[in-house]
This record gives sequence, C-alpha cells and structure tokens, in this order.
Amino acid sequence: MIKSIIKMTHSLFGGGGVEGDNVAGNKHHLDSNHLSQQHTGSGDNVAGSKYQLQDLMPDDLKEISIEVYSDIGRGDIHSAKTRINTVESTGRLGKESHPYLQALKLISGLTDHSEAETIHPKISRALADSASPKIKDVFLASLIRVRLILKDEEGAIHAYKSEKDAGFLSRCQYLEFLASKDELKGTGTEPAGSDVEVLATIRGLLRVDEFSAALKLAGKAKNIYADHDFEVVYFQALCKQISVDLNDRAFWFVEKRLKDQILVLCNNIHKLIVKSEGRDKRLFNIAVPILSYSASASQELSDICWKYVDKWQEDFPEFSALLYATENKDYSYLEGDIKQNFLLSENESKRSELKKKVLSSDVLDVVDVLLALDHLDSSVVDKLIGKEISIDNGDESIEKFVNLLLFSASSGEYRLRNKKDIPDLIQDFYDSGGDFKQINPFLVIKLTRNLHRHELYSEVCKILEDPLALEDPWLSPVMREYLIALYNSSQYSSFHKLISDLHNDAQDSSFYWSLKSHYQANKGEFDKALNSIDQAICLEPNATQFLLQKARVLLSLGKGIGEFLDSIDISVISIDDDDSIQLLAMMYHFVNFSKVEEVVVGLFLRDPIRSSKVVSGLHLGFSMSNKTAEQFVPTSRNVGDAVVGLAFNKGNKSSKAIVVEGEKYPSNQYVIKASSDLAEKLMALSEGSMDKSGVEDLTLHSKIPPYVAAFQISCEIRQEMNDGSDAFFMLQVPEGGDELVAFMEDNLRRLSPRRSEEVFADPNIPLLMKGNALNSQGVCKSALELFVDPSISKMILPVESPGQESLEYIADVYTIIYVCLTGLAKSFCRQNIQYTEETKRLLKEFRGTITSPEYMTLGLSDSGHLVRTLGEDIERDFKDFIPPHSRGG
Repeated sequence: MIKSIIKMTHSLFGGGGVEGDNVAGNKHHLDSNHLSQQHTGSGDNVAGSKYQLQDLMPDDLKEISIEVYSDIGRGDIHSAKTRINTVESTGRLGKESHPYLQALKLISGLTDHSEAETIHPKISRALADSASPKIKDVFLASLIRVRLILKDEEGAIHAYKSEKDAGFLSRCQYLEFLASKDELKGTGTEPAGSDVEVLATIRGLLRVDEFSAALKLAGKAKNIYADHDFEVVYFQALCKQISVDLNDRAFWFVEKRLKDQILVLCNNIHKLIVKSEGRDKRLFNIAVPILSYSASASQELSDICWKYVDKWQEDFPEFSALLYATENKDYSYLEGDIKQNFLLSENESKRSELKKKVLSSDVLDVVDVLLALDHLDSSVVDKLIGKEISIDNGDESIEKFVNLLLFSASSGEYRLRNKKDIPDLIQDFYDSGGDFKQINPFLVIKLTRNLHRHELYSEVCKILEDPLALEDPWLSPVMREYLIALYNSSQYSSFHKLISDLHNDAQDSSFYWSLKSHYQANKGEFDKALNSIDQAICLEPNATQFLLQKARVLLSLGKGIGEFLDSIDISVISIDDDDSIQLLAMMYHFVNFSKVEEVVVGLFLRDPIRSSKVVSGLHLGFSMSNKTAEQFVPTSRNVGDAVVGLAFNKGNKSSKAIVVEGEKYPSNQYVIKASSDLAEKLMALSEGSMDKSGVEDLTLHSKIPPYVAAFQISCEIRQEMNDGSDAFFMLQVPEGGDELVAFMEDNLRRLSPRRSEEVFADPNIPLLMKGNALNSQGVCKSALELFVDPSISKMILPVESPGQESLEYIADVYTIIYVCLTGLAKSFCRQNIQYTEETKRLLKEFRGTITSPEYMTLGLSDSGHLVRTLGEDIERDFKDFIPPHSRGG
C-alpha cells in the first residue's frame, strides 16, 4: 500500500496532490488546517475536577450532560452529537432547560454555524437573566463561543471584558480562543491552577503560534495530569513545533533528528488511536497530514488510519481517495489527473490514447509529460525529444526541470547522443531560478536514477549534496541515490565518511549492508565484505541480488562457493529475475548437476516459450566452459515432475514434448500430462515403433532425458521466434568433408559483423569508441584487434610536457597491449607506471584464455577461406608478445 500511496501523492502531484502542483512539492509541513483550536476534546475543557458543569444543569439535563462529556472525553464527538440530537428531537425538555441545552452544545463544541444565528439572542437573554454567578459564567462562556462561531471576535472579547467578575469557565474560553500573546505569556511557564485552565492556556498558545512555549507547558502538564486530553494537546504542540523546524523541506531532506521525532510521533499517535478505538477525531487530524507529508513512513499508523477511514475521510478527501484506490482498487473517489494515473497503470487503451495525444502535440503540459514518463516506453520519450516539443506550465524553472527529466529518460539507443546535453540542461534549470530542494523528491529520485543510467554520477552528487542534511544524515531513499553516486564516481573518502555516519540509523537496511559489502570488496577486504552481505541476507533471506553478491564475494575469497550455492532454496529462481538466473549460471559450475537440471527443467515446464532464451542460453554458456563430459550427465528419466522427453510424429508433424506427472504444470504443445491419452500411447511404444489406433498415426522416434529435451525444444522455439533481434541462430551442420568446410565458410561470411568503414577510417573518432564497436565484451581482444588491423585509423595524440611532474602514472589495457606490440615492454616496466588490479586480472585472464590447449577460433582468411586458430598457434606466432615464463597464466 505504502508504495502506491508514495507514487500517487508525490510522483505526480507533490505534497498536496493539487493540479498545477505536480512538480514543485511545496507543501512540506506537518500541520494542517484541522489542527485548529475549535474544541472537540473532553469535558475537562469546561468542567474539570474543581468545576463540574453538570452540577449547574437542570435536573432533566444532568444525566445527558454527564454522558455527553464522557463521550467527548473519549474523543467520540459523533456519539455526543447523537445524544443531544435525540434529546432535541423527542421534545422532552422543559422550556426553561432549552438555553442550558444550547449552552451545553456550545461549550462542548457541538454547535455549527447554521444554528448560531438562532441561538445567539437566546444565549444573550439567558445571560442577562442569570442571577447566580456560576450560571452567569455558563452563559457568558456560551456567548463567547456563539460569537466566535459567527466570526464576531471583537464582540466575544467585548462580552468577556464587560463582565467585572468573569467566572472560571468564561476565563478558560477567553484564554483558549481570544487572549493575546502577551496575556497568555503572562500566565507563566509552569502548570498552575486547574487542569482545565492549563489546557485552555496551551491551546491559546498554539492559536497564537507560540509553539515552543505551548510544547514546554504541555510536556510538563502531561506528566502532572496524566490525562488523554493532555496527551493529545502535547502531540498537537509537538507536531506544530516539528513543522516549524522542517522549514518547508521535504521529509527525505530533513535531519535524522527530525525524522526520528516524526516516527516517534507516529508511534504515539498510533497508540492513542488504538486506545480510543478511533473515536478521537483530533488524532486523525494529526496522523493524516503526517502520513501525507512523510509518504506513509509509518506502516502501523497508515494501517490504523485505513481501518478508521470513515472517521476522517470528509476532512481529507484526497488522501482517503488514495487509500480506497490502493487498498480496494476503488477509483470512484479519485479525481482528475490522479485518477488518470491509476487508470493508465491498468488500461492499455488509456495508454494508447495518451501516446497518441503526446505524439500528435507540439506543446504539452507538465502533467502529460510526467504521465508519459511513468506509463509509456522510452521510444516515445526519444520521439518527444526528437520533435523538440515545448513544455507549458507558466513556471520556467518547472518547465526546465521537466525537460531535463525528459532527456534523462531517453532510451539506450540515444543515450550517448543525449548524455552530452544533460549537464547544460541542469545548468539551464539553475539559471531559471530552479532549486532541487523545491522539486518533488520523488521526481528528484526519478531524475537521479536516469542519470545513473547515463553514468553521470558526479552530476547526481552535485544535485543532491545541497538538499540533503549531510551533517545529520539518515538513510532516506534520496540518500541511497547519493551514496550510489558517490561510490560510482569513486569519491571513496566522502563515501566512507557518510556510510560510517549512517551506521546507527541503517542497521535494519539490507541496502546499507549490501552497499557496504561492495565498498569493502572493492578495497579487497573480502572477509569484511562477506560479513556485511551476510547482514543483508539476514534481513532479506530470499533477495537474489544479495545472494548473488555473496556468491561473488565467495568467488573472490576462493572458498565456500559450492556449499553456499547448494544451500540456496531453488524456489527463489525465476525467469523474471536476472539475478536469480545468474545464480543458476554459477550453479552449473559449482553444484551437482542433478540440482541444476531440476531447476532448469522446472523453469521450462512453467513457461516453455518465455523460458526458451534462458534455458538455451544457460546451457550454451555452460558448454563453452572447461567442464568435462563426466560432470554433465543428464538424468534419463524422472527429473522433478518431468518423466521423460519424447521426440515423435503425430501424423506428418514432427514434435518434441516432455511428459509430466501431476497438475503442477499447465499442458501445452511442449508439456504433456502423463495421464493424457497421447502420453499413454507414446510411453507404451518402443523407439521406432508406431501406434495406428487413433485418427492420426503416432511414431515414437526417441525418448530423451528431460533436460536435453528442454534444451532442444528451447532452441527450436528461439529459432522460430527470432525476428532478427536475437543473435541466436540454430544451424544444421553437414556431417563432414568438403561440404562441411564450404558450409562453415558460407555461414561465417553471413554472420560476420558488418562494420562501418567510415567510422573506423575516421582519425577523429577516439580509439576506445572504435574498440568498443569491435568487441564490447572483451576489452583485451578489442584492443589487440584494433592495433593489429592496418585498415583502422588510429588517432595520434599530441604529446605535451606536463606543467608539473606527476607522482605516478596509471596504464590501462589499451596502453599495455600497445606497448607490448611495439616492443617497448621492458623499458616501459622500468618507468614509474602503475596499473590497477582489475587491469591485471583482465590481461591475465585474456592471456590464459588464448594460450589454453582448449582454445580455438574459426574465421575467414582475406581470400575467404576457413582459418582455424588454436592456443598453440598463438603461443608460436606471438612468442615475443607472450614471454615463455608467463605462458599458461
């Protein structure tokens, strides 16, 4: 629920969810209009232990007044109103009791504006006719309240000050609703007098915005009187004071001190709501603004507010509408763009309409652009950028921000083209008066994540370092993005200081422990890295990204990898989870194959078509490893629920399928239930025999191990579905001889990548870009191919004498391979030149691969004939490049 609320209240509409306030989240505060001092609290406000109002009531109102104040004391205003309405509707009161009933309603805060005009003259008359000082006090207090309802504050003050000896009850009304700041301060800083008078003073201080004084007095009074009303008014004062300290900042940008105060406040308000069984409306007037401000940071408070949503939804219709939408999928309470956002997430036709709208317009408003970014794919973004659409909002800084956000969301295909424009777009935002502290933090996160994709980590750091409270940090979602940016931009000193400062706040964060483990592994502290990632796994045992991270740490340590992978619950492996598939790929190398084949066959049976790439890719990757044939022995039958694979003909159609037991997997053309007629007939046949009992003849060609069948069928599916976007091709190879050689030459010619000669002949295009174009996966191979190919133009960099001699130089893979090829290796090694551990590892692995006895490549000569290159050929031909003492790794 929280995630959905967060998305809706902030991803589009800032703190308030109001149209036009969709980017600038300006409503960064806790208090709300509903924290007014219009009393809806307990009877102690008007009748404390020293002054029992019910004793002044006529006999026919004594019982009802006690019940009303009992209801109000529990915060149950609805029941109090119901009791009074019942008395009024039955007409059982005597005429002389009517003014007292009106006074009871007024002082209890149960009179609305529609009644006030009628009641006012009656209360004035009752006051004039009062003989007893206490009775006069009751009606003077009532007169003050009715004039306040009629917005006649001056009249209320005049009524109070006209009485020489205003009573205790009237004084409480005056302190709460009318007294000036100086008058309230004059009452002192210690709780003095009755509990009722202290409550009135605290509420008065809140009314005149003396939040600090109100909080101090309420804190002391709460400990003395130990009453529900004092707890409520204390939390009202605390909420007001926190709101001042927030200084109009978003929750994720505030100090840890304030975050902790807000969460403690959430916890205490939750307890009071539970205790009062949701009857005290004042508590929701605190709770709901907190949830709205903090993006539902407290799950407990959010849940209890949803439980009692009918108690407060009239006062907070937008937030309640979001809860109905996220909890019940009831969108009827939503309006405008928020409703559109929900509908877009579920309705393809709505998304099509939005796509048509944005692509056919030259000018778009901010909401349409944000909706497009949330619900349409990046190809639409690329088209909008290409069209150079205008964004209309009326606020230049917001228009600049949304344009920046749009460019940052471009697809990978256009990333390089648009990446160079992004720093200028950030500056345009600043130049227009923009301030990221005023931007909705959810949109700031969206922007920073997009910039991570562009590898603009330094820009992310600059954007976030000012809004974040780095002097007192906590692990907010924005802080996470900042940490990632610091780490990826190699600002390790700042990263280390910050992650150390966050330690106490982040003990329960798996993200924190995972990131700390990455940092420790990067420093070579693998034992520490292992301890940290274990902490993350303790918090989220089935999170595959953490399991994969631990596996990589264990690989670096060179111990325990097999046992760890074997201990993983295979239920976490899913086609839709890339991390789990990487874990499965590791299992091929370190876990008994019987476990691997059970997982792979299970993936296939769940969804043969969707799993075809994964199943075929995993096995092809495994087959290219150095595993021996003995380590790969598929089980012939009974792998999990899979009985056996079958290759057969049904009529003239050739098919393959796997027979399964039970009902776990759905039947389809590739999965046949063992209980089906087709399976029973095929299983009864021996290989090569035929069943002619049905409409179509059945011929069983072979029974195949389930794993092999899953792989073969996956390859066939992948081949059939390939629209040209998949680099996978399945070829039927001739048995041998000249026909095989001709076949290989033809297919190598077809499959050889066609490179743009204009790019490789252009001396102004950097070497690294050309190398990446040659081979994006193997940097050593691409560097070697680049330097030995005479047709590729190499840029000659001008050599300039440095203004100051460097302490040391660091060489990359390209430099080292170039030096070796030019015969300068020995003199190069005598210089003060360093290289990173990663560079050393890449070169060592590459050398080991190309000189391995198992290494072989096939290619074409300049004349177009088949050429085979073995590891021993490379050792012989490049003996000067690979010295004898270093061969073999």
